[in-house]
Amino acid sequence: MIRHAEPNDSTAIHRLIQHAIQGTSPTHSSWLTDRMASTTSLILVDVETDQVVGAIVGQIVLDEAEIHDVVIHDSFRQTGRATNLVQSFEKKAIDRGAGRFFLEVRADNTPARCLYEKAGYTITTRRTDYYPDGEDALMMTKTRKANE
Repeated sequence: MIRHAEPNDSTAIHRLIQHAIQGTSPTHSSWLTDRMASTTSLILVDVETDQVVGAIVGQIVLDEAEIHDVVIHDSFRQTGRATNLVQSFEKKAIDRGAGRFFLEVRADNTPARCLYEKAGYTITTRRTDYYPDGEDALMMTKTRKANE
């Protein structure tokens, strides 16, 4: 079940992010609690039997929505949950006035790139040596209207 994240979800979300995303910082989950309090944030969780098994963290400013993180617990990958989180994020962002979506992804993160490409995102920019380990970042965008 996908729902809005609640403050008591922050530790579980942070653990998922730390496990799934290289070089995650900060090291404490309080940043998520702070982000949840922001009116521009949109954070959704996927819950299975009272356990957070996935999350999407993003932000909406005016007519633009940015996806910061999408994470799924290892045991629930390849089940369509990430696709469902992205679709739910987009729908809720559109309901809040967003029509343009963007994100950045590591160039070597093939599963994430496939997820976003399948969802209709296209690569617009490559940022060379963007990450501390020298990996490039790909900027991806999508335009979506309320009736799509």
